[in-house]
Amino acid sequence: MSYPWAIAFISANHYLVTEKTETLRQIVDQRVSDAITGPPEDIYIKGQEGLLDVVLHPNYRTNKWLYLSYSVGNDDSNTLKVIRARLNENSLVDLEAIYSVLPMRDTPVHYGTRLTFMPDNTLLITSGDGFDYREGSQRLDNHMGKIIWVNDDGSLPLDNPFVGES
Repeated sequence: MSYPWAIAFISANHYLVTEKTETLRQIVDQRVSDAITGPPEDIYIKGQEGLLDVVLHPNYRTNKWLYLSYSVGNDDSNTLKVIRARLNENSLVDLEAIYSVLPMRDTPVHYGTRLTFMPDNTLLITSGDGFDYREGSQRLDNHMGKIIWVNDDGSLPLDNPFVGES
């Protein structure tokens, strides 16, 4: 494995591992799979970027949704993106982009990027401050250096206190 970054447990003996070098793998009964096919095609790898977090939807057993965060773009214009997809054997299918941090930036650092579900099945996304953009973390006109709260499909919860602010 190359630069393992995050892990999501499907069961006690079956889990998913992201590798920053754009690979997602399954580990079943201590055996590492070949790379899962069908990962996002727009992963940007440099510095601290690459394929980052993976989490399972709280209702994964019935809906099969898993969520991935990763960097996208190039040296001059890059950002954090979150998608959801389903795992079908050793392939990702039904990929849907649900969130992108704006604005784009020109630094390959401080991506943050952890994902977690709340008890009501809404999703929290942590976004890094982009280092050179860290002063903007306290402003509502950008998504950098924030904890972003969305529904599991990427839409905004109606009771989000910042709906319509940026």
